[in-house]
Amino acid sequence: MKTDDVAEIQHLREGQLWRFQRRYVLIVALENLCVRFKLMDAPDEPGERTLTGDIDTLWRYLTSRRARLVQALARSP
Repeated sequence: MKTDDVAEIQHLREGQLWRFQRRYVLIVALENLCVRFKLMDAPDEPGERTLTGDIDTLWRYLTSRRARLVQALARSP
């Protein structure tokens, strides 16, 4: 990962809801090297299951799909 990418990845935060095409991605938790997230068809549905992936890979996936940030509020603990 390049240092330029680190600044962009800093934009991923827990509780964010991203939209691309007809799907939504909810960031559940950020860890050192991975991110837990849910893929959903609607923003109010609970999601099928929590998925785990590489932070850099998810960020590239969201940017390649031109995802837009829908909700930036952090989840309450």
